[in-house]
Amino acid sequence: MEEKSNSEQELNQNIVELSATIKRINSFRFVIFRGIINGVGTFIGATVVAAIVITLVVQILGLFDIDLGIKDYLNSLLSK
Repeated sequence: MEEKSNSEQELNQNIVELSATIKRINSFRFVIFRGIINGVGTFIGATVVAAIVITLVVQILGLFDIDLGIKDYLNSLLSK
């Protein structure tokens, strides 16, 4: 019987610890912090992907000598 009592106490302790962890994870402050981190990560990732796609498109269009006025635009920026 003593072992069962120890097992029950251990299980009860684990339940209490898990409940505290769940409350902490679902707390308002933690949810806001997680949302901010997720938003910043998404923004950075999308910016990197957009830069890669734009670079690839410009390079591919450069292979076919298709002029979109990008060179003129860049030269106008550099001359300022």
